[in-house]
Amino acid sequence: MVQTKNKLKYMEIYRDIKERIASRNYRAGSLLPTEDELTQLYSASRTTIRRAIALLQEDGLVKTVQGKGTEVISPKKWSRPYPFQEYRNLNHATSFRGSPLMEGEIITQEALVDMVPAEIKIAEALSIAIGSDVYRIQRIKSLNDTVFAYVISYVPCSLAPGLEQYSGKFFILYHCLQEYYGLVVTKVEETIASASSGFLESRLLGVTPGSPLLTFQRTAYWKEGIMEYSESSFRPDIYQIAVTIEGPFEWTSSDQLS
Repeated sequence: MVQTKNKLKYMEIYRDIKERIASRNYRAGSLLPTEDELTQLYSASRTTIRRAIALLQEDGLVKTVQGKGTEVISPKKWSRPYPFQEYRNLNHATSFRGSPLMEGEIITQEALVDMVPAEIKIAEALSIAIGSDVYRIQRIKSLNDTVFAYVISYVPCSLAPGLEQYSGKFFILYHCLQEYYGLVVTKVEETIASASSGFLESRLLGVTPGSPLLTFQRTAYWKEGIMEYSESSFRPDIYQIAVTIEGPFEWTSSDQLS
């Protein structure tokens, strides 16, 4: 793990353990390594480890079990198919649009780019080897000076060598990848769900831990395969999704209206 200043190290440890839980390296019902083992693993003090564990507890990811240790809890996250997924013969493409719930100017902060090794979850999403170098691109979006979205993307370094030189110099990732690397998006797969705000999202979006968020997981493809994986968190009190489907629709006896 890259060494950081002591005052920030607990955040790095928190994020690393959180990623291990998300990638099922630490599975629900299992115990985290002991405090002594964590201090050795991260070359950190007990106080630093305890601060990181406290954040994980705030996120509802772990709990202390008397006489056992720190147990991993299943993330409280749910998603369900759209109610129209069983419709047959949709003759026209769906209109899918996100928009703010109030008027104002949307500002996207310049993207911050750094290089990190791909954790299990990111490696699987990008179909690359664990530990491969990837660019991490972080952006926030605000409306009337209120931050309402946090977006983090991952791009294999092999596809966009030198991308870090553009850190702080672009707003739209796909435009940058097309302009400088000839990577044109050909297809996007996106999953939408709800999730509880963790410590990091709470600080960035100005909400209390545990607040509901609208989340997006996106995989973008170019002509030769996967070029980007991203995770986005939006405040649902500021941002909404509108979907329009054009028929005609063909119903079956098993279809139900909800």
